[in-house]
Amino acid sequence: MVEVLLGLDEDGGVGGLASADLPESEQTAIVRPCSGGVGLSLGMINASRFTAVLGVGSSKRGALSRVAFRPELSSPVELLRPYAGELRFYVDSDA
Repeated sequence: MVEVLLGLDEDGGVGGLASADLPESEQTAIVRPCSGGVGLSLGMINASRFTAVLGVGSSKRGALSRVAFRPELSSPVELLRPYAGELRFYVDSDA
């Protein structure tokens, strides 16, 4: 996979991942079931060459603050650790 664009949820969820308590299979699977179909697993997202996270609005401030200042691995966005790629956050001034 080359590029992944993920939206950030208020609670730190990204790419349909809503919990940091993910099973081990989430690291090795390619896809995973989610509401309405299938989604990329965390392992597949982390294998991409470029991952962008989009955070827009003041409701995303808490999640972004956790990632930047005190990562505790309590939300999916904090589990984004590209194996050999690049991770960038794009945020607006409200976030």
